[in-house]
Amino acid sequence: MSAEIKSLRANGFWMAGKILVVFYSRTGNTRRVAEAIADNLKCDIEEIKEPRDRAGIMGYLSAGRDAGMGWKTELKDLEKKTADYDLVIVGTPIWSFTLSSPVRTHMMLNKGKFKNAAFFCTYGGNGSERAFAEMEKEGGIKPLATLEVRERELPNLSYLEKVRKFTDSLKNKA
Repeated sequence: MSAEIKSLRANGFWMAGKILVVFYSRTGNTRRVAEAIADNLKCDIEEIKEPRDRAGIMGYLSAGRDAGMGWKTELKDLEKKTADYDLVIVGTPIWSFTLSSPVRTHMMLNKGKFKNAAFFCTYGGNGSERAFAEMEKEGGIKPLATLEVRERELPNLSYLEKVRKFTDSLKNKA
C-alpha cells in the first residue's frame, strides 16, 4: 500500500465524507455526469458559474476562442472551499480541444489547495488527454483517476456504467 493511500486512510478520507464534485457546464452535459458522480459517492456538489452568459452561437464561439487561447475568465464565488475537502473531483466540458476557461480559472485559483483530485470531462470530439494535462498543470495536482464521457453516450445512459467504474476506482484507492 502506497504512503499516499495510507495517508488517505489515516485522515479518514472516505469515512469523513469530505468529497466535493465541482464542475462547469454550458449545455448541461457535464452537469449530468457531475450529478451521477455525486449521487454514487453521496457527496457535496457545486457548479462553477460565470457572471457572463455563454448561451447561443455567440456564447459557443466565445467559449471556443477563450479556451483555445488559454484565457482565464471571471467566476462567481463558490460556497464550498477546495481546501476543506480531502478529494475534489473537477469536471469540465472540452472546448477547442482543451478544458473550458471557467475550469482553467478555477484550477489556477485553487492551485496548492487540493489535497487530492480526480478529473472528468464531457466532449463531442477530441481533447480529453490535453484537458487533463492542463488541469494537472494549472491545479498543481496529479489526479487519482480520470473519466471521459462522450456526448453520444449521454442519451442512452451508457455513461452511467463508466461513472460507476470511476467512482468505484476512487473508493478502491482509499
